[in-house]
Amino acid sequence: MDADVFDRAIKPTLEGIETSYENNNYWLGVVDQAQTRPDTLDDFRSREKMFKSMTAEDVSSVANVLNPDRAIRVHVVPEG
Repeated sequence: MDADVFDRAIKPTLEGIETSYENNNYWLGVVDQAQTRPDTLDDFRSREKMFKSMTAEDVSSVANVLNPDRAIRVHVVPEG
C-alpha cells in the first residue's frame, strides 16, 4: 500500500478519535463498558496510540491474508 494512500485513509480515523474525546456519547460508552466489562478499559486507553502506531505495511500484511476468491457472500432477504 502506498504511504500517501494510507495517510489519507488513516487521517479521518485519527481525527474521529480526537473528536470523540469531546463527545458525551463516547464517554457514556466508556462508562457503560466499564460497568459491565472493566477489562475493555485498556482498549479505550490505548486505541489512539494503536492507530497512531499503525503503518501502511501493517495494513498490507493483513490485506494480503484476505483472499477475495475465498470470501463468503451472504444475502439477507426479508421473509415472505
